[in-house]
Amino acid sequence: AEKATEENELIIISPAEGYVGADFWAQKLTIALPGGKQLWENAELRVAPADRVLISGPAGRGKSTLFRALAGVWPYSKGEVRTPSRSPTDVLCLPQKPYIPSHVTLRTAVCYPQDPNAYTDEAIGQALIVVKLTDLLERKNEKSSADSGGGAGLDRIAQWDHELSPGEQQRLRVAHVLLQRPRFLFLDEATASIDEDTTIMVYQTLVRELPEMAIISISHDVKTLKRFHRKHFVPAEKENVLRRA
Repeated sequence: AEKATEENELIIISPAEGYVGADFWAQKLTIALPGGKQLWENAELRVAPADRVLISGPAGRGKSTLFRALAGVWPYSKGEVRTPSRSPTDVLCLPQKPYIPSHVTLRTAVCYPQDPNAYTDEAIGQALIVVKLTDLLERKNEKSSADSGGGAGLDRIAQWDHELSPGEQQRLRVAHVLLQRPRFLFLDEATASIDEDTTIMVYQTLVRELPEMAIISISHDVKTLKRFHRKHFVPAEKENVLRRA
């Protein structure tokens, strides 16, 4: 839907507003910090279906803020974003520190924020196998733990944000990607807590299982991830724009 206020001059145009293209397209995107410091000026990013784009660069250049602006949730931005999304599930963004709900079943934790009944137990189990988290199905709660509930397998209730390591949390969200199957996936350092071999496995899996999905990655790990992306952009040194690396 179109969004425009005095503070937020960012306009998002979807098929409901007449956009008929297939690309995710940001034009003349200007982004600032709350204090007024400008991070990006007239930035442009166009991503086609099945495209894979890597954005890297020094910390503090506003790469994560760029993703927030593209999602329409950063109030200090203006420009135009055209999205082919016809459903909330078409676009998915995974941050470096994902939110994992606590005191819920493993099934709910994997499917969040979608209804856990949206997928079969077989599909959820297969997604956990692919990201090498099948041991979660075999773990048992400590009887002395007041923070854990009963159940086993996908029905086990636990404090997942405490039980899972940062790397396991990131892989759990990748399992959700395999279930949701978005058309455009934005990854903001989403494998930063995972070792190199597992990171390679994750990207190989995404490319193999979801070949029509576009992937837009922010990462400092250019050495590992460049092979999985067709385009590589970095912030220009003296300008607040993106340029091809």
